[in-house]
Amino acid sequence: MEASATYFRMEQDAWKTYPHDPPLLALAKFSHDEAMRQMHAAKSEAERRKIAAAIFLGFYLDNGRARGTLCAQNGVDITAFVRTFENHHADLHDKALKLVADEGVSEDRLYEMHKDAMLNHLGYEMLYLHDGMLMSLKESCEKLLARSFVFVPLMNFRNVEPWIANEIAK
Repeated sequence: MEASATYFRMEQDAWKTYPHDPPLLALAKFSHDEAMRQMHAAKSEAERRKIAAAIFLGFYLDNGRARGTLCAQNGVDITAFVRTFENHHADLHDKALKLVADEGVSEDRLYEMHKDAMLNHLGYEMLYLHDGMLMSLKESCEKLLARSFVFVPLMNFRNVEPWIANEIAK
């Protein structure tokens, strides 16, 4: 299934599964459920660690590089946010890349393969990023940049998905 269709289906399933939650909370809960399903389905520790690395790399590219691209397309340079986010996750990033090194796909290629889907997904997510208050993408990017000190700690993968982070860090 094409990555954009996967994101769309995931968003639809999140709203069906958690209809009483705000959109971003429903999506976060559903994403966590899906990650747990994938992790529990692994047949070995090595497979589970590779799945963990793939989940993390999606999180990392989505929240760093893709978010930076989306904001740049909307006239806001959030390089400082992206750099802080990436530095905050540097240790997990390095370990995750080592875990998937034998897959033969570079991080840049992985990003290019999923870039359009990530941008579409983030285009929706960014509209509701600030306490569910609807705002333009440009306003959302500006607020994200101004409040990086709040958002980067909230986007800490070790807090969001501790079991997955621990599988990578082993």
